Amino acid sequence: MKTKAPENYLYILGDLFASVIAWFLFVEAFNSVYINHYADVLKNDYFVRTLPVIPILWVVFYFVFDFYKDVYRQSRLAVIVKTFVVTLVGVSFLFLFFLRRNDMFDLRWMFRAFFFMFFAQFLLVTLFRLMTLTRASRKLKSGKVGFNTIIIGSDDNALKLYREVTQASSS
Repeated sequence: MKTKAPENYLYILGDLFASVIAWFLFVEAFNSVYINHYADVLKNDYFVRTLPVIPILWVVFYFVFDFYKDVYRQSRLAVIVKTFVVTLVGVSFLFLFFLRRNDMFDLRWMFRAFFFMFFAQFLLVTLFRLMTLTRASRKLKSGKVGFNTIIIGSDDNALKLYREVTQASSS
């Protein structure tokens, strides 16, 4: 059996990369509405200061909610649902503690920004996670990665079971 660690690292790097893109899109939207329609987001002091912080906070947040266990044992549907809930909580946390500035935001823009940030974060993170989980699933089905298994039984029964398991077609 080969090591399973690369997919777990890809999962974390995917979350980090998706969070950077989502944060970039959010700050770009913020710039275009409130600062200058043609402002360069990379020259924005706020973006440069928060770029290393916000994506790392997302990865820590996902780590706290136990997303980075064995990628090979995760269900795609369960990951989508859990990502939806955790991202909703995380965006709420970000807005309540980091982005609430009464002097700049009106309530209508706050709701738009909240949903924009939520959907950007959720869709990008989910996309990267599903790509990683699909890759892991293909490796499992092809036999490149497997799980340690103990077969208990007598000689002929154990041999028969072993042959069934190793010759089974992927489903």
